[in-house]
Amino acid sequence: MKSRQEIAEQILAAAEKRFFHYGFGKTTMAEIAADCDMSPANIYRFFSNKQDIVAILAGRCFNFVENSLQNAVQRPELSAAQQLEEFARVLLESNFSLYAEKPKVSEAVQYITEKRTDLVEAHRRILAEILAEVLASGMQRGEFRKGNSQELAEFVLNSLVLFQYPVFVLTCQLEELRRNASGIARLLVRGLQ
Repeated sequence: MKSRQEIAEQILAAAEKRFFHYGFGKTTMAEIAADCDMSPANIYRFFSNKQDIVAILAGRCFNFVENSLQNAVQRPELSAAQQLEEFARVLLESNFSLYAEKPKVSEAVQYITEKRTDLVEAHRRILAEILAEVLASGMQRGEFRKGNSQELAEFVLNSLVLFQYPVFVLTCQLEELRRNASGIARLLVRGLQ
């Protein structure tokens, strides 16, 4: 017999498959239930609605990006300038892989950005914290001019918006985006030095 957690994970997996293939708007709780060989009423014992499900899935995507960025910039052999460039590259590549591999993810992203701004803001705060650590480290090591690392992190994050949303990421070729990420990072480093 499956545990409550295993059933919840089965529901999330079925929902993710449907949301990212058919789209968030075209998926019903009844379809998710059918994919899990259970009744819709049973699904509601675990999740109030599909909006709750997509919020959990979005949180997992955000965590993936955040962990990827944290791992990329916490390499001690990198200078702060290299960490900033890695941040831009990994931000781009993690989002590109998510959006390119899951064609209907933009519907879920749109829902989250419009209706669950709390999740988006929490994610942006974490990205800004990672950047602030990179900038503070660069200032401490003398690579960057002294300044308010939190405020600068917000500015840097805003300059990388091209690599964060499907509407931008999916309109360009990956190589062009990589070139842009590298160029923007180098431009930012020059401004910080």
